Amino acid sequence: MVEIIIPMKPLSVNHMYGNSRVKAGYGIKNNKFYKFLRNGKKIKLQATHDFESEFANHLLQYGSELSDFLKLFDPKKNVVIADFEFYFPESQYYKKDKAISSRIGDLDNYLKSTIDCLFKNLMNDHFITELTARKLPTKKDEPYFKIILELDKIPNATD
Repeated sequence: MVEIIIPMKPLSVNHMYGNSRVKAGYGIKNNKFYKFLRNGKKIKLQATHDFESEFANHLLQYGSELSDFLKLFDPKKNVVIADFEFYFPESQYYKKDKAISSRIGDLDNYLKSTIDCLFKNLMNDHFITELTARKLPTKKDEPYFKIILELDKIPNATD
């Protein structure tokens, strides 16, 4: 098992790519400068590159734990169980009436970008066979997220 704590706000998949309807040119979205391809395909925004770079830098401090995890992993025998907890300051998590605020975003959007970024640096994410995720308040002033990865045996077929 390896536990990773990343002291930054996760990036929503909604903020990863530019609008594909623009055929070509430059623009600004969420105060980030971006360029669209001439064929009109979506491209990663600068915010995505920044997130991926900062995320990778935080992973460096877990180098030995991740290395040990990968040494134990055998793709013919193991699958990955992943647990994600996304923490947001109470002031962002709750509205004034104590209901959960929509400003903190959708859990599944954070999950997709975080899984892609994490497993880009480790292994193919198709080895994840079990996944849990939570969005929680924290008394801390800054958002952060925690990832727990465990190995399990490849499951047998069931009826």
